[in-house]
Amino acid sequence: MSLSSLSPGAPTGRSGPPIKKKSVGLVIALAFLALVFDGYDLVVYGTIVDSILAYEKWGLTTAETGAMNSLALLGMALGSLMVGYLTDLVGRRRVLIGAVAFFSILMLATAAAPTPELFGLFRFLSGIGLGGVIPTAVATTVEFSRAGRKNFNNALMFSGYSFGGILAALLAIGFVDAFGFRGMLSIGGLPLVTIVPLLMLYLPESPAYLRARGRVEDADRIVEAYGLEPQAVPGAASPTRNGVKPRNPLLAIFSGRWAVVTAVFLLAAIAGQILIYGLNTWMPKLLTLAGYSLTSSLSFLLTVNAGAVIGSLVASPLADRFGARRVVSAAFAMAGAALFVMALGFLSGDGHALAVMYPLVALVGFGSIGAQILLNGFIATSYPDAMRGTALGTILAVGRTGAAVAIVLGGALIGAGLSDFVNFAVWVVPAVLGVIMVMSVPRLRA
Repeated sequence: MSLSSLSPGAPTGRSGPPIKKKSVGLVIALAFLALVFDGYDLVVYGTIVDSILAYEKWGLTTAETGAMNSLALLGMALGSLMVGYLTDLVGRRRVLIGAVAFFSILMLATAAAPTPELFGLFRFLSGIGLGGVIPTAVATTVEFSRAGRKNFNNALMFSGYSFGGILAALLAIGFVDAFGFRGMLSIGGLPLVTIVPLLMLYLPESPAYLRARGRVEDADRIVEAYGLEPQAVPGAASPTRNGVKPRNPLLAIFSGRWAVVTAVFLLAAIAGQILIYGLNTWMPKLLTLAGYSLTSSLSFLLTVNAGAVIGSLVASPLADRFGARRVVSAAFAMAGAALFVMALGFLSGDGHALAVMYPLVALVGFGSIGAQILLNGFIATSYPDAMRGTALGTILAVGRTGAAVAIVLGGALIGAGLSDFVNFAVWVVPAVLGVIMVMSVPRLRA
């Protein structure tokens, strides 16, 4: 299936001269590219932990290395929280372009940091840019997708996140010894000269933002050019939903019946982030401690992200057809089951064990990163247009606390010298929490 085939192509009935049709697939492709390097940053730190620990000039401990990565998560939480306000001020297009450019510059600064203190500072600042990418990309993709394809298009776009992780794992397998941690981080600066120019040339502005700013004719032209459904782009004078005024989105998501929806999604997001960051950051180290070679450990990391891509693309049409609730909860359940079996099966590092572990790790990838991909689609399709960006940004921001917990927890587990069973079974808990929270989301319609 080509990306160009994703364009709904439904005319809006606008009078006047014909408008050149454009492909929704291009919008999805641009958001996909932005997320490739967001995913790269997630996984690359897990591949360079050993290099940072081995850097004698800094002499960092495992706990200190984990703490520096937590600074990036704090920055990402701040960036996600700022998205709702920034998109209201300058629009989703400028926010996405600015976020990608900002984190690219800071990735380069991080790679060149002469001291661990500056390294941590630049990780924090790069996290601000990274935190603004995901909610903006998801909100844009959902807005430019027709009903019945929103979850699939979001999963297709969000697979860029996992492709970035795959890229990081592949490069680490071949080049981490030669490049070191500085070289691997420097690759994160490439979007500045590759993706940012493409976004500036081809990314359209959100019709919902344009209407809210009174630029109705510009919004109508984009709706017609991309074949969007008119009802997906409500006007600035849209009626109040559930007694909440759309022009106050932050208050709206915590008011009335939406407050319960938001609270449950917050807990589900925390559980998902614990899984994602815990396993992607610490899995190579945990596998090495369990007796596997570093090459095998990085291969496992590659398998995690491949499982996320394949699983989310297969599951997302099911979410569109049968509802995201069932599919997301099933993904979390699969991760929990696979992790528990992995914990029981870590008896040796021989070929037989490897043959069993690879499919289990793929299931973990689907149930962690893949579950978060599907969860983001569930969140985006649960809120109205006027609340979507703020809801995504706020939920992802609070969810980053789970990522910080995972970073600290993983470092503590390694430092404590516990058994392989405990090191892997502990991650079953957030998977179970994810199932419970997703199944508890109230049934409200955007």
